Amino acid sequence: MTQATEVYVDGVRVDRRLGSGAYARKVKSTEQDFRVVTDTALDPDVWRLATKGHSEWTFKSAATPADRWTYLPMLNLGFDVGTDLHGDVRAGSRLDLGIFSECVKGAADTGRITVSTLEVSFDDGATWRSVPPDRVRHRSASWAGSVRVPHDARYVPERASATDDRGGSVEQEIVRAVGVRK
Repeated sequence: MTQATEVYVDGVRVDRRLGSGAYARKVKSTEQDFRVVTDTALDPDVWRLATKGHSEWTFKSAATPADRWTYLPMLNLGFDVGTDLHGDVRAGSRLDLGIFSECVKGAADTGRITVSTLEVSFDDGATWRSVPPDRVRHRSASWAGSVRVPHDARYVPERASATDDRGGSVEQEIVRAVGVRK
């Protein structure tokens, strides 16, 4: 696996590291705009699913008292996909998809999650199809929908996003998120 993570503060890259951790040291204690970008790749000769991922978070920081930890108001996404134990769905079947979003626990000044999108591809990401939510799940920031998997599909990449009313957002794309069996 290879992974690179970058952190931007007010549009300027302040750190880039291989791996999942990157840092923003010595930032001002005033409100600033942050963007965190992570790219992950798995060797497709070894791994069949989730061979590539891209995630971006944006959020605003605020001052934190010196005697407390700072939990950044980042949004997280979760996917709920009805697959078998191998991560596959049957070609021609209906695929139920769910997405939920929530803020990092303990973060101050979080916004209300207002928008979420979910898209799938049946041609390895060359084109994308929106999955309209057909129901809100038990949490207010949780949606579900479904699509029919074409008979000629081999994989189902997924792309999703969520935003809040304080300028926070998250976008994630997973290449070959789901396999398709004939």
